[in-house]
Formats: sequence, C-alpha cells, structure tokens
Amino acid sequence: MSDFRFAPIENPDTEALWAGLRDGRLLIQKCSACNAHRHPPSPICHRCNEGEHEWVEASGRGTVWSHSVVHEPLDGWPSEVPYTVVIVTLEEGVKIVSNLVEGSHEAVRIGAPVELAVTQGAAGVALPRFRLADAG
Repeated sequence: MSDFRFAPIENPDTEALWAGLRDGRLLIQKCSACNAHRHPPSPICHRCNEGEHEWVEASGRGTVWSHSVVHEPLDGWPSEVPYTVVIVTLEEGVKIVSNLVEGSHEAVRIGAPVELAVTQGAAGVALPRFRLADAG
C-alpha cells in the first residue's frame, strides 16, 4: 500500500511527528513533569495534565497488541487487499495503530515482535508502518 489516499493534517501538536517520519524516525512526546511517553501527540499529558514535553525518538520496536486482516476495500477507497491493520505496543509503552508491511498475514499474531518500517510517499508524506521482526 504505497499509494496514500490521504495526507496527514499537520498542526503544532503533530508537526514534529510528521517531520521525524520524513527523516525515517518515529518521534513521540515525553512529559517533562512525569516522564510519561504519549502517543498520539497531544497538548497535555494524559497522566498528569502538564503541558511541557520534549520529543524523543522511539526505538521503533514493539509487539502486536491486536490485529485484523482486511479483505474488502472501503467504498471509494480502492486498495490492495488483503492488508493487515495492527495495534502495536511500542517498547516505550504507548500504542500506535498502523499497517503491517513485508510480512505474511498468516504469520501475524498477538505478541509478535515488530519493527518500524517508515513508508515514504509522494509530496513528502511518510507514514509509520511495521514489519514482523526476527524473534531471535
């Protein structure tokens, strides 16, 4: 799925995320008050309600928390099917919804290790995707 059907909307809360992805890095917010990581980006911490934060590079490694294989394209959104939607728990403790690339739909399972595979598209659009990682 390299042909993107949309471009992310960048705003002051998300621009560092999208800029990092264009450079091949997944950046997440880290609260300056309680050190909690957070994703998706937000103006305040979900744990302590403070607003100060820094952007840190995530490891890009995680495990599949949940997954679903899509077999039918959405009306008006033709795409290559099947494709796998995953919810990944990153090593930093946050969850991210994405797609599995470079992996077998049959091989994905809850708890499977995955790693970041940034997909670059036209017009500077880059999306965080994941591939199955070698368990060894």
